Amino acid sequence: MKLALALSTLVLALLLASLSLGYAPLPLSAVTGGVLGAGDPLHVMVMQQIRLPRTALAALVGAALGLSGAAMQGYLRNPLAEPGLIGVSGSAALGAVIALQTGLSAAFALALPLPALAETHDHDAPHLTEIAGLRALHAWTRASSGREALVFVELENTGGGSVLLTGAESGIASDGALVGFVLKDGQPAWETLASVPLAAGRALHLEPGALAIRLSGLSRALTEGDHFELHLETDHGALALHVEVAAADARQHSHAGHSH
Repeated sequence: MKLALALSTLVLALLLASLSLGYAPLPLSAVTGGVLGAGDPLHVMVMQQIRLPRTALAALVGAALGLSGAAMQGYLRNPLAEPGLIGVSGSAALGAVIALQTGLSAAFALALPLPALAETHDHDAPHLTEIAGLRALHAWTRASSGREALVFVELENTGGGSVLLTGAESGIASDGALVGFVLKDGQPAWETLASVPLAAGRALHLEPGALAIRLSGLSRALTEGDHFELHLETDHGALALHVEVAAADARQHSHAGHSH
């Protein structure tokens, strides 16, 4: 509470400083009068047509950036998450460069920002997530009306150190765990694993007949074409996965083998 109060006071002080400082500094009385439309006409014009819009725009943009950053970090459960983590910055830069190099940016006013925005909507964006160099692609599960589901995903550790997978959780299940395929008395079964290490520069495919994430206590049936969110727990934080529901007899993700 004290921190929030201190930060609010600091923001208010900076807003007042933005209004009073400029080519010609104004005292607080002149700032107040100019904002309210009273006092020297010159001060009123400077405040209402220049400084007040500038300050309001800066406050709104800063608030929007803060909220979007907090939303991203909360969704990914990673306090260090930023747009570059999921490729937004790089894709936007690529679109802007294309517009500049092709001369499209000179055609009309929105020719530069539109390609930058378009490039951020990569077709793999919902399928690809990343945290601390650990990339997850094409998370999927089978359609089921039961209380359990196995989730499969392609993982790649592009970071410089080992990553330890420790578990999973989802809002549609009461429990999530890493499991490995085994044969018990000649019968197929899935055995719970406490953790699974993934060395730097290596890939790991959670797939049928090998490894999986088991969700138990499902709160609803999973129908083909449906999707839900899941968090893969690691020693570097939680990696958000967008899981798609495939056919009940599917053996792989519908995009498996697709070139990226």
